[in-house]
Amino acid sequence: MTFYLYGIIRGDHPADLSSHHGVGPDRPPLRVLRDGGLAVVVSEAPRDLRGKRRDLIAHQRVLDALGEQGAVLPFGFGVVSPDEGTVLRELAAGAAHFSHLLDEVDQMVEINVKVTHREDVVLRQILLADPELLRLNERTREGAGHQDRLRLGELVAGALDVRRREDASAVLDVLGPAAHQVSTVPSEVGGPLLNASFLVPRDGMESFHDQVAVAERRFGEWLEIRAVGPLPPYSFVDLRASTAA
Repeated sequence: MTFYLYGIIRGDHPADLSSHHGVGPDRPPLRVLRDGGLAVVVSEAPRDLRGKRRDLIAHQRVLDALGEQGAVLPFGFGVVSPDEGTVLRELAAGAAHFSHLLDEVDQMVEINVKVTHREDVVLRQILLADPELLRLNERTREGAGHQDRLRLGELVAGALDVRRREDASAVLDVLGPAAHQVSTVPSEVGGPLLNASFLVPRDGMESFHDQVAVAERRFGEWLEIRAVGPLPPYSFVDLRASTAA
């Protein structure tokens, strides 16, 4: 039987999943495979795993339930293993690594924060702060030539890049001290200027969201800040020593 994997937990984790079901159209029952002081939550893998919204939600709900009851090392959606023996062998092989990670994330949750510019506001701020840009912008309105338009585009793009870095750093300065660890995703053109995950004590979530509110008051004129969580600590768990798909 091929198994679908949800997360690694300690052997004494309550793992009360009686009101939950596994991924797939047949809503398979959940099982806990134990080896020594560790365990893996699994279900029978569906034959056709496509990442439908229904299945993504089922996966997330299992991990949310486990996280509310104790520490969990979450697998991303879609990880499977060919049989029970393979799961247990690799659990045993990585036992020290997994135990260390469980200690690291015990009583912790992940909160993801994405920050984007209010583009019209930021562009206006950039133009007003730079006389050369303001002059070039006026000339383009009056039908300036190609070189002026090209120069304006280059200068604005450069200024926007600087602002993205500055604003990302400013938000991190406000939110970082309220978190145990921070993991950031490199910024890409067209994406958020900041995509960061914060490892926060479960009993410190209110304090973290208070800091989000501080950032919104301080930067909200030109930034949109969206915080999502609590989530399982996906960004702070390396399961490369684990069962492979």
